[in-house]
Amino acid sequence: MRDKELSIDKKLEIIKIVEKELLLDKSSYVNIVDVSKKTDLTDFFVISVANSTIHINLLLGTIKEKMKQFSLSPIRKDGSLGNSNWVILDYGFVIFHIMTEEVKNFYNIENFWEKELNLEEEN
Repeated sequence: MRDKELSIDKKLEIIKIVEKELLLDKSSYVNIVDVSKKTDLTDFFVISVANSTIHINLLLGTIKEKMKQFSLSPIRKDGSLGNSNWVILDYGFVIFHIMTEEVKNFYNIENFWEKELNLEEEN
């Protein structure tokens, strides 16, 4: 299945299924950020926090497994398995960011996108 064939409702359904699995696998934080009105790059970011690099790898496996059930494969992956504090899986309509708490707090990408969205709404 190609992501362009999916309705927005189906995209959200898939993302929420993955979110539930990430929480079951002990992600301490999962947030879905709608960036569809700000960028053509993707429709959603999913930010998930892991407690270690080993945990990041576990969560990556969960994402890949769940997305595969919908016949979806990542377009790109950034970050090296085993020793990265932030790994990205790009599925086109959704980009998963799996990171440690320290990385999340340092880069604060959610705040960046929320500020950008608010600035756009003001104009």
